[in-house]
Amino acid sequence: MNCLEETPLKKLFAEYMGLSVVLNQHLIDTLFHVLMGIIFPIRIVYSGKYIRCRICNFMIQPSGTGKTQAMEGLMYLLLKLIPREKVFLATSISTDAALIGSPDFSKKKEQAQSRLLTKKDVLFWDEGSVLLKDGPHAESFQDIIQSATDEPGKIGKALKDGTITGYTNTTIIAGSYFEDNIKYQLLKRGFFQRMLTTYKTFSDGEKLEIQRQLGKLECSTSYNDRVKLEEQIRELLIDEYGLTYGTPWDKYKLITNPESTIKYFTDKCVDYYTKYIMYQYLDRRQNILETFWNRSRLLILKISAQNAFLHHRITTAKEDIDYAFDLVEKHHISGTKELLNRLSDKKEVYKKIDIQNEREVVLKYIGLLNQKNKGEIIQKQLIEFIKEVKRKGEVEEEKLHLGVNKVWDIVKELEKAGKLDVRVEGKCKYMKVKSQNKV
Repeated sequence: MNCLEETPLKKLFAEYMGLSVVLNQHLIDTLFHVLMGIIFPIRIVYSGKYIRCRICNFMIQPSGTGKTQAMEGLMYLLLKLIPREKVFLATSISTDAALIGSPDFSKKKEQAQSRLLTKKDVLFWDEGSVLLKDGPHAESFQDIIQSATDEPGKIGKALKDGTITGYTNTTIIAGSYFEDNIKYQLLKRGFFQRMLTTYKTFSDGEKLEIQRQLGKLECSTSYNDRVKLEEQIRELLIDEYGLTYGTPWDKYKLITNPESTIKYFTDKCVDYYTKYIMYQYLDRRQNILETFWNRSRLLILKISAQNAFLHHRITTAKEDIDYAFDLVEKHHISGTKELLNRLSDKKEVYKKIDIQNEREVVLKYIGLLNQKNKGEIIQKQLIEFIKEVKRKGEVEEEKLHLGVNKVWDIVKELEKAGKLDVRVEGKCKYMKVKSQNKV
C-alpha cells in the first residue's frame, strides 16, 4: 500500500501536492512528514531530552525535475495553516547575521531578513546551492545551519564584540542539483546527516514526461482547486486533531515508546546495521555512511511518533517503527548510498588502482581466505579481510578503492572468466578460487 493512502489527511495532502508535483512521489512522501513536524504539537524523549518532531529536508535532483514545484506547493499550503510572517523564502540569504543577528544589533535598524532562525518557523531555500558555497564565511554560515538542524536546536556564534547564543525550532527546507560542493565538502562535515536528505536521478525520458505533465498542470489547475483543498486540510486538522497554531511547549503531547517497541526498534536497527551499513566501503565513505545511519535513528523515531499521533495514539507501536523505518531507508539511506557511490575522495591514499590489479588483488585474497578457512567463503569475510589487512598496513595495495558492490562486480567477472566458483544461497554469496588458477 502506498504510504500516503492510510488516512484522510495523507490523501488530501497527496491530492494537493499533485496539483504541482509529477513523477516525484518520493518528495510527496517525505514532505508530508516535514509538514507534520511543523504543525503537530508533539514531542519525544531522546537521549534524556524532550525534543520536537520537526524534520528538516534537503532534496538533491537535477534542475527542471520538480523540486521547486514541490517546495512551492508546501509553502502555499503552510501560508494557509500558520501565520504568513512565520514562513520565509530565503532564496539568496547566505550570511551569519541574517540567520542569527549580531551583538550590537539595533531594533531600530532591524530588517525582515535578519535573525531568521529566531523569528521564522519555516525557511525555504529554493536555490539550495547558496548553502553549498565554499570559503571561510560560507563555512561559518554552514556551521550555524548545521547547529540549527541538530537537536535541541542550540545556535551560537562567537564574535569580537560578544557571543550570540540561543535556540531555534525553525524547519529548513532546501533543494539543489548535484554539484562538486556536495561531493567534496558537506557530506563530510555533517550538514546533510542532520536532515532528511533525498537524492534522485531521472532518465531523459522521465525528464521529458515531467515537462509534459507540468505543462498540463500549469494550464489546467485552477486557483479554486488549490484553495478548496487548502481549506479542507485546514478544517481536517482542526476538527480531527484539534490543532491551532501557537501551542505552548508545555502543552505539547508526549509520544512515548513502550518497552516492546523499544526492543523491536533496537533489534531492527542492529539487524539493518549489520547487513546494510557495516563493510559497505573500504575507504572514508564508510565513516560518512555510518554518521548518516547514526542520525537516521532519530529520524525514524520522529516519524514513528508522527505516525502514531496521525492515528490518534500517544504511544508508538511496531507498525509505526516499520512505517518510519521503510520511509527513511527508501528515501534517505538508499539515496545516501547512491550519493556516496558518486564521490571521488581527494585524498591520495584513496586513488583507484587499475582494473586488472583490482581483479588480481580480489582473486589473491579469496585464495588466501579459502586456504585459511579450508573451503569457500562469503563476501562479508572478504570485505572484512581486505579492510583488516589495510588497517594493519600489511598490504602493498593501500590505494585499493573498492566498495561492496564493486567487489561483487569483480567476483562476477572472475566467475565469468572461469577463475572462481560462486554460488548464492539466500542473501549469502559463497566463493572459492578454482584449483587450477594461479594468482
